[in-house]
Amino acid sequence: MSISIAVPKTLTHASIVRMLRLLEHTNRLQGAINLDCSQLKFIDPMGLCMLHHWLRMTESRDVTVYLLNLHLHIEKFLQRMDVFKGFKHIRYDDRT
Repeated sequence: MSISIAVPKTLTHASIVRMLRLLEHTNRLQGAINLDCSQLKFIDPMGLCMLHHWLRMTESRDVTVYLLNLHLHIEKFLQRMDVFKGFKHIRYDDRT
């Protein structure tokens, strides 16, 4: 089973509750999660921590997460912050 989730425009301390509610129903999911990142423009340190923690939780359950439509500047930022380091089940178009 797979599920699709649209990521909000920002992942910040102000949007963390909204994003956690979106991701909450993925806790028991087995299969794949498609995160549509086309609207994502900005991530602050709190959003970065939340995203990394959630990716770690999904990784521990062998759930594959597809980061779809990830803007290049966000992809570069996430790589620079080592968000993808050590994950086997994270998929995105690596353009860097």
